[in-house]
Amino acid sequence: MSMDHQHHQRSGSHDQHRVLDLDAEVFGDHLTSVLDLTGVPAARSVVDLGAGTGAGSRLLRERYPDAAVTCVDNDPQMLELLREQGFAVVEAAGFRVTQSEVTSIAPVTPAAREYAQQWFARFSHLAALTADDRDAAEDMLERFPDDVELEPRATRTAWVATPAQTQDQPYQSARW
Repeated sequence: MSMDHQHHQRSGSHDQHRVLDLDAEVFGDHLTSVLDLTGVPAARSVVDLGAGTGAGSRLLRERYPDAAVTCVDNDPQMLELLREQGFAVVEAAGFRVTQSEVTSIAPVTPAAREYAQQWFARFSHLAALTADDRDAAEDMLERFPDDVELEPRATRTAWVATPAQTQDQPYQSARW
């Protein structure tokens, strides 16, 4: 499952962990829809690309309890966190890959508001922002948590990888 975690920051890793966990809480119900989209009823091995804090990996482990779940991430701190949760953290190869996209809109909950606030806080510090953009982001932060209208939305890209085999054999693995 690639949860678009390629934007991990080295500084503020605790905040990054919280943002990733909030992402899973806010959009967690919709991740099940993405799994349904794959059409993979069972798996022996699963690879979670961009595994982050392991929220999606845990969902995959629940969905495919007999599968070996392997996590891949480019952040050493995330890899250590994944190891602590009992996940294998090595790369897999030799699969046929298909890609699908799903856009989800989540309900506005306290976690969704905190999630949005965390992202605006991160964006307000980007060096590429103009002064006007930075002022707008800071204005949004001042109006949280109650005065900002939200529509939490995420687009997930799912890559399903299956071993090269004949179509009448069951699926053996899935990779997001």
